[in-house]
Parts: sequence; structure tokens; C-alpha cells
Amino acid sequence: MLDIKLLRERADFVKERLIARNADPAAVDAVLDADSRWRAAAAEAEALQAQLNRDSKAIGPLMKEGKRDEAE
Repeated sequence: MLDIKLLRERADFVKERLIARNADPAAVDAVLDADSRWRAAAAEAEALQAQLNRDSKAIGPLMKEGKRDEAE
């Protein structure tokens, strides 16, 4: 099993080694593409979670003050 960090940093080396073993080096590109999409989705999920946390903290005091309409 290869470390994803190795694929990110030394993709050409990994491709050379795959060619030497008669394997398809295009798999490296596919893995890097999937990794890129996964990292983007994870970053977006983190940003959405942070926004949810900020909104939740803002709603608490409004509910406590009885400003239910504003909180919603």
C-alpha cells in the first residue's frame, strides 16, 4: 500500500515504478484526482460546520432574550 503523501509529492517516481512492474501508471492520476476532489469536499464540509457553529452560538442568546422570530 502506498502512502497518499508519496503520491502527491512524487507522482512521477511512482509512475516510473508502476511502468517497471508492467502496471498502468494512469491509476496514479485517477487517485490524485479523487484525492483532490475529496480534499475540496472536506474543506467545504469544514467551512459549513464552522458556519453552523457560529449560527448556533448566535441563536442561543436570541432565544434567551425571547427574540424567537429573529432567531429563526
